[in-house]
Amino acid sequence: MIEWGRHVLIQANPDGVAYQMTTIELFPTLEHCIESTATAEFNLLAGRYLESGREDADLEAKLELLRDFLETADFPALRQESDFYLLVGESVKFIITDQDEMLTVRMEVIPSG
Repeated sequence: MIEWGRHVLIQANPDGVAYQMTTIELFPTLEHCIESTATAEFNLLAGRYLESGREDADLEAKLELLRDFLETADFPALRQESDFYLLVGESVKFIITDQDEMLTVRMEVIPSG
């Protein structure tokens, strides 16, 4: 099962045992850079978690992933990379994943049209 966005990705390792990989997609704009977009997403998910009043492993994993991203990302470099495309009218998305307990960040350009 593979679901993108604010979902959990489940894959099987070579031994056939499933493991969970949390993935979050963020869509910065010229008005809201990747850092402010990530902060807004963190605050949104934290609000949902607190409102629910119960444990939610999926939300906890997403919050932890976003916290790690906010604490470790090189935001000036990410802004420079995304602004290059945003300034010419393209859209971008950042895909943040914890794969094998390692934070990975990938940017994709979304073709206009």
